Amino acid sequence: MTEIMEGRDLREFASVHMLSYPRGATNLLNSVADYLNSQGVRGVNVDMLDAPTKLYKYVRMANRDIPVPATTYLPHARLRNAFPELAESFDLPFVLKSVAGGAGRSRTVVGDASTFDEAVRRAAREQVRLLAQELVPADAHHRLVVFGGRVRAAQELDEAEESDLLRRPRWEGAPSLPLDEVPESAAELAVAAARAMKYDLAAVHLIRNWTTAQWQVVDISAGPLAGAGLYVEGVSTAYARFLAETTRTDQPLLG
Repeated sequence: MTEIMEGRDLREFASVHMLSYPRGATNLLNSVADYLNSQGVRGVNVDMLDAPTKLYKYVRMANRDIPVPATTYLPHARLRNAFPELAESFDLPFVLKSVAGGAGRSRTVVGDASTFDEAVRRAAREQVRLLAQELVPADAHHRLVVFGGRVRAAQELDEAEESDLLRRPRWEGAPSLPLDEVPESAAELAVAAARAMKYDLAAVHLIRNWTTAQWQVVDISAGPLAGAGLYVEGVSTAYARFLAETTRTDQPLLG
């Protein structure tokens, strides 16, 4: 197997970071498989059939007692009539987000039935499956980059950005947070989330519930090395140093 830019054989590199994969209709089965496994129920030919979706991530973390926002998945036939049920369960407002992830129109803050109905109709037209999730009242948003079993870089959104986070995350402009200012409980949770997902390298988005002071995992990504942002240089340097310490250094690293 070779990389397409210069035709180099992947076996020539010391490390290759798998960032993303095509998604197919089978990806919901990952969540079922993980649940069966956590409950001691044998599953046959259903384990990790496709790339992990948000649903799979939430299920996998919840199965390992990692706190995540309360979340419900319903097929479209049930979701389209579920506003009263979801509003009672989550209170208003709550969030609709794409099972497969993404930003922009794949996330909607629902405050009334008309907003809900439009979001569900749009998702049906675009063949997008949705999760319903509580809108956690948060007083802090951190993104912690984990590799090598510990937090290596951190960001914190300021108050001006927090209110718009679920619509348009703006991590590119968020300032770096010194590692000695990262709360120990948040760091431990981020490391546990990366371990639960079996990610060697992860960016973990955490929020702190202002009523309970509990940290929760809102999202986790296997690709935190974004192409822009105030923290990129520091993360890239730390990642390169980590790879040099843990892999063969006589070979080039695929960046």
